[in-house]
Amino acid sequence: MILKSKLSAFVWALLVFASGGAMGAVSYRLYEVETAVPPVKASHKKSPDEFRKLIISRLNDAVHLDDAQLRQVQGVYDDEGAWFAQTHRDFDTKIQEIYKQFARERDLRHEASMTKIRMLLRPEQQPLFEKWLAERSANRKRHEDQEQQRRDRSKPALPAPSK
Repeated sequence: MILKSKLSAFVWALLVFASGGAMGAVSYRLYEVETAVPPVKASHKKSPDEFRKLIISRLNDAVHLDDAQLRQVQGVYDDEGAWFAQTHRDFDTKIQEIYKQFARERDLRHEASMTKIRMLLRPEQQPLFEKWLAERSANRKRHEDQEQQRRDRSKPALPAPSK
């Protein structure tokens, strides 16, 4: 009798545990499906010109522009696009200048640090330190080259210039 009740308790505990695991798995799966955001495919992204045309089309559908208004709205969006393009170029130029200044200051600071370390080392450690620096520099250069190749591969191909 005791054996039967212990076996029964074990089976019930096992069933409760298994059903809890099954509920957890189903709940997790449902949660993942509900919260997952599908990745945006590059082929579905619109160019700025396509997006501009879409917005103007939607505006026209909403307020029924006449031909004169449509041309004026297109002009407004053309001006806005030109402003964005020029602002983007200006910021790119400024960012490049800031990065070049940062790189110069970083390099000067690094060289000053290496000079301080050289002064701390004993004469027999100096060649070992210089070897270590050369290896580190070569590794960094190799890594930078690999990163540049990766970036070059991921850039979309530019269209051929039209004649």
